[in-house]
Amino acid sequence: MSLKNSSQCYPHSSAQSDSISLKGNMWIYPKELDTNHLKQVAESYDLSNLESIFLMNRITNIHGFLNDKISDYLQDKNLVDMGLVVQRIKRAIQNKEKVAILGDYDVDGITSTALFIKLFDFCKIDYVYKIPNRSDGYGHNIDDINKIDASLILVLDCGSSQDFTDVESDVCIIDHHQTSENPNVLGFVNPYRLDINPLTQENFKGLCTAGLIFIVIFNLVKEMNLQFDFKALLDLVALGTIGDCMELTGINRAYVKYGLQLMNLKKRDGIKFLCENLKLGQITASQVAFYICPCINAAGRLGESNIALRFLCNDHESYELSRTLIALNSRRKEIEQACLQEILNSLDNMAAPEKCIIVENEQWHPGIVGILAGRLKEKFTLPTFVLYKKGEFWKGSARSVNGVNIGSLIHDSVCKEFAKEGGGHAMAGGVTIHQSHYGQWKNFIIENIKYGNTENTIKIDANMSLKAVCNISVDKIAPFGIGNNPPQVIVKKILLENAVKYNEHVRLNLNENGFRKSIFAFRWGDLYEKLPIGKFIDIIIKVDEGNKMNIIDLYAV
Repeated sequence: MSLKNSSQCYPHSSAQSDSISLKGNMWIYPKELDTNHLKQVAESYDLSNLESIFLMNRITNIHGFLNDKISDYLQDKNLVDMGLVVQRIKRAIQNKEKVAILGDYDVDGITSTALFIKLFDFCKIDYVYKIPNRSDGYGHNIDDINKIDASLILVLDCGSSQDFTDVESDVCIIDHHQTSENPNVLGFVNPYRLDINPLTQENFKGLCTAGLIFIVIFNLVKEMNLQFDFKALLDLVALGTIGDCMELTGINRAYVKYGLQLMNLKKRDGIKFLCENLKLGQITASQVAFYICPCINAAGRLGESNIALRFLCNDHESYELSRTLIALNSRRKEIEQACLQEILNSLDNMAAPEKCIIVENEQWHPGIVGILAGRLKEKFTLPTFVLYKKGEFWKGSARSVNGVNIGSLIHDSVCKEFAKEGGGHAMAGGVTIHQSHYGQWKNFIIENIKYGNTENTIKIDANMSLKAVCNISVDKIAPFGIGNNPPQVIVKKILLENAVKYNEHVRLNLNENGFRKSIFAFRWGDLYEKLPIGKFIDIIIKVDEGNKMNIIDLYAV
């Protein structure tokens, strides 16, 4: 039995549309739901109709989803080498040893470094830190590490594929990237280690390095009975989780949920000033992903990694540094747009790619190849590699689509010795290839990409009127992101009165029986000329926290 009141949202029939939309997608409608059960869920948890439909369509354990706590996930003590690393850091704190913190240049690496800085500041022990720039390449130079005067070296969000045999100090690695063999170090916290039963690490495999470090710090604080407010670190963990494109399920969702609460309290000056300068109101996961993380990443992309770390850790200079990060991000956008246009022009003169996109240029800036890969992946819905030249090597970033584990594919290319080094996770990765092997590597990637393309379909959660969409709340099922996408609703037979183009975006002006609403369609600039102005259309709207809406597809009736 399905809901019949068209003024509210209701699940559509389970039939799949056989028509192709403006963006070339097939639309899939959800199964019909029992009205009484739907009403019971809504009343039990004080939810909107759309929130209830979302949960019944997607979530098995509704109570657990709505009431999850981070503490529920911290009881698992099986994180590999965690106990060993906790004991070594404990000894360093007790003996007032000097510690070196070696992070990575992206948001996860920077927040991971900041987590230990906050802990060591509290413990009043001596430490040094180093964040490389992207132009330095991935990881840390062993000769430089040996010059560091520290008895304990923490390598964060990198190092899994490096050889530390010649390092004299104790080395502990905390990382989440796939590796072909274990490095010769004292402690190696990585759920993807190959020498352990993978079933023991299932609860940890979806975590970024900042998420793993939080578990280490939690257990360290408990072990030493420190009066350290580790919960105050959750905003940093949330930044790392969102910035590294982790799925927002399980503990990651809890990290982000409580981390966003901290961000909105504006207790960390860096986040507060950045949001003020960006004119952000209530901070959501989407705003972190599209506004805050790009600013933090911009520092490492353009050769100023330490600025982002100082921004997060040093309150006294965070206001000026927030403005610096925004300026760096603006510069990054300019470089990115010029390179993107160059790539699109070159692709116009090539046969349409079928399995993946691989583009290279000796002059491209190393700081923006990852973003370019992401933009091309979005546009063509294909796994994408973008590479630049450094000396005798091609180095680059990859972004993937559902069904293709790009990190595993890169790892296989290293094992076959087509690539010198590389790795990553399901949706993103990095790789380095000697120029003499580049052709072989390229052929290997193309030949070994195997997947069923599921991204040309859109799953609809509910059918609503336009007026209902504009007054619905979805905040109780947030935060949204990878693995917990916002609800997608269909609004049928509304008039597209006109549209206005704003650079690469478009604003659609809609009319539903006299009710008018303007809604943005992000990055629809290249579709502007194809819009059926003056005609009736069906549209799919993605509804985010705070009733922020984005049109993701339409079909002319």
